[in-house]
Amino acid sequence: MSQWTVLSLFSKMVHSLLYRSPDGNGGLYWALKNENVLANMIERGVKYLHVFCVDNVLVKVADPLFMGYCIGKGAEAGNKVKQIFIFS
Repeated sequence: MSQWTVLSLFSKMVHSLLYRSPDGNGGLYWALKNENVLANMIERGVKYLHVFCVDNVLVKVADPLFMGYCIGKGAEAGNKVKQIFIFS
């Protein structure tokens, strides 16, 4: 896992400290496997997982309607997208 300085929206260091952050969106999946997080969740009987990227400001965390739809359809994975219109 890489270490990056976590910055606030105004590019100021948060609490003036160095925090550990995932090394991009793919860092999460590495950590799930290599830090035994996935094995631990399986051991505890976790069936479903909602994963999103921190840079997705429009995400509805653990959206029950979307998760219920995916579970009801027996989907292994689901992806929700939103069309964005840019007016110039």
